[in-house]
This record gives sequence, C-alpha cells and structure tokens, in this order.
Amino acid sequence: MVTRLDAVVHSEGVGRRYLLEHSAGSGKSNTIAWLCHSLIRIHEADGSRRFASVIVVTDRTMLDDQLRESIQQIDHQ
Repeated sequence: MVTRLDAVVHSEGVGRRYLLEHSAGSGKSNTIAWLCHSLIRIHEADGSRRFASVIVVTDRTMLDDQLRESIQQIDHQ
C-alpha cells in the first residue's frame, strides 16, 4: 500500500486526498509510520522536499503514543 501511494504521489503530485482502510490488527500504525517516512523523503528535481512536513491526526492518546514510537523506530533504522 505504501509503495502504491508513493508512486501515485510521484506521478500526480500533491494536493490530492486519499483514504486508507484497514481492519483491526492489520498493521495500521506500521502503514502510517512507513507512509510518513516515505512521503517526507520525496524530493523534487531541484532537490527540494516535496512535503515540508507530514501531519498525522488521531483521535486516541494511546494511538498517538504508538504512532510516535513507530515513526521514531523507522527514523532510527
């Protein structure tokens, strides 16, 4: 899923909306973390970043903590 979205962003650019759906226990946090990691590393031809930042919004404190840890683990690999 992350690879497909990465390809779409490369080909279609920014400014579009996407909905990702997952069932319970299917790895949503990992998908979100890897997608953030992938999006922030997309660069334009001139070397500038395509996205200055990636914002993740959740409705649960526990999920906030889980996502923060997942993203930090990926960044430190």
